[in-house]
Amino acid sequence: MATSIHLNFGDIAFSSAVERIIVRTDAASVDISLYILSGDIENIIFSETYYPYGNLVTLHDFASIIEAEMSLWEQPLATFRLAARGADGTSGSKTFSILYCDRHTDLQPGAVIGRQFLTSRRIITVTPDIPVPLFYVVPPLKYEEQELIAYRIITRRRDTGLIRVIFSPDGYTGYGTTYRLGMLTVSRDALFDKTAKYYTKTDYEILGVTVEIGDRSVTIYYSDTTPDLRLWFTNMFNCLELAELHGDTNAKTKVKRSEAVCSDTLRLYDQSVEQSFDFQADNISLETARWLTQLFTSRDVRIVNRPYNEEDYLNESFPSVLITDSTSEVQDGDDELNKVKFTYRHTSVRPDSRISLIERIHNETYKNPFS
Repeated sequence: MATSIHLNFGDIAFSSAVERIIVRTDAASVDISLYILSGDIENIIFSETYYPYGNLVTLHDFASIIEAEMSLWEQPLATFRLAARGADGTSGSKTFSILYCDRHTDLQPGAVIGRQFLTSRRIITVTPDIPVPLFYVVPPLKYEEQELIAYRIITRRRDTGLIRVIFSPDGYTGYGTTYRLGMLTVSRDALFDKTAKYYTKTDYEILGVTVEIGDRSVTIYYSDTTPDLRLWFTNMFNCLELAELHGDTNAKTKVKRSEAVCSDTLRLYDQSVEQSFDFQADNISLETARWLTQLFTSRDVRIVNRPYNEEDYLNESFPSVLITDSTSEVQDGDDELNKVKFTYRHTSVRPDSRISLIERIHNETYKNPFS
């Protein structure tokens, strides 16, 4: 009997669905290796020798290996190859795609990726100064099956208050034979560029936008209310999302140190500072409360502690924090409010200085009229 690999999933699967892998072989031992593919390059991430029992090797908990590797490289979608080579010279391999998902679901990835973006939210409320990243998966498509990318931009005239929805197509997703990750970055400035020709002599504002790709749809509303806390985090699909929260923060600082008497003088040594922040969210909707549970288990959380600029490239330049404790009381009735409270700490052990740069009063360079 040749060495063969049997998977409990198809050519694409959620990472949480990788439960059991079986290798059949007549060999006395078998070398099993897992590779992650990047174009034509294969990088090995796991390799071990196993000794079959009853011509079978059963592998469990490969999901943790796959998710750890995808988190390390910040990949929501990746292709892997599993190879098995028996001591008798027989071998087998399987190549498959994995869509990161750290939650249990009975849905198949093929049913999900064609109907929604890689977020559990259908409506997103944000402030307009930070762009919104939207990730999606393009399945294998023929040329004539390409999906249209379109924006339905909600505008309002400032003089009359008249609301107008402007449809703006923006190309196609492309086609190919493999699963591909796509990303859109939605910014209000870009939406103004798309709609300016419709308001050449009229002052207007943009209230929101519905982004559509094929059957996928998500609506973004813009708010002028400044949030009390902003956190970038990787969601259940290992994709970036921004949580803009309103509530109260309680900062706690503990200083620990030891005492010693030297030459009749009291001295302190081994000083350490522990700083944590307790955040209690204001009244939030049921959907938002459920979505925030992904924040509490995220592998990468960063705090937005200063004004955003284009050079930040979303979350890269912001400091990391750890969610050390969280409480989420979510109920679907009308009797009580949803309660979300959590504690976070900076990964740097040094306390935050809280020093911020003073914004410029004048943005233009001064020109001396007498020179």
